[in-house]
Amino acid sequence: MNPKRPILVATDFSAPSRHAADRAARLARETGLPLTLMHALSSRVLDELRHWLGTGHQAEQRLIAETGQQLQQLADALAAAQQVAVQCCLATGPVLDVISQKADDVNAGLLVLGARGAGFLRRLMLGSTSERLLRRSTRPLLVVKQMPREPYRRALVALDFSPWSAQAIALVRCVAPQAVLQPAQWDACVVEGEAWQCIVGQEQAHDCDLVVAGKHGQSAAEELLLGSVTQSVLAEGSCDVLVSMARAN
Repeated sequence: MNPKRPILVATDFSAPSRHAADRAARLARETGLPLTLMHALSSRVLDELRHWLGTGHQAEQRLIAETGQQLQQLADALAAAQQVAVQCCLATGPVLDVISQKADDVNAGLLVLGARGAGFLRRLMLGSTSERLLRRSTRPLLVVKQMPREPYRRALVALDFSPWSAQAIALVRCVAPQAVLQPAQWDACVVEGEAWQCIVGQEQAHDCDLVVAGKHGQSAAEELLLGSVTQSVLAEGSCDVLVSMARAN
């Protein structure tokens, strides 16, 4: 996470995405980074309206206007609560495409999304946006699962000693500067077993509020397993998940 690049948070106005927006605003305040709040108005919804009502119908215009107003109200609330400046962006098109394009446009250093659903439903829902964006993006991604009440205090950094591990440590120092990460304050733990079960078990055992991991593993086989490991951690764990996309040279 580059200390000068902005934070981009995407919202669909659901409660989980509002938690994500709140966390992003808190991070912007803590780090001094610019914050952009965006909503992607699905082109599929607009296409349906145009199919049934015709292009430029009042209903389409009203939907866009009301969505923009809702986005601005959320931005104003975040700005007032966290004392930060919030830029708004209302985009239309395929959700993943417009989020990725906006991240490129602002050169975002961190993407923030909310997790959705609970239990089995969460496992199904995450594949729709968060996981697909995780597979596509080359930028760090923070998936927020809990209502933020304070800065991150205890982070679990999952390491496999691949080139991505060092960058995961550097990333958590930016996102969770108040977490326990000083040399005399961190605990090392080596565990064996099913990756996601070990991660979730350590998260719960140490009462962590953030899990941090690299996007890829040591081998191509481990990279293929990323989706299932990440999905299981997001589904079964209880805290936010930060994924580093960069590797050490």
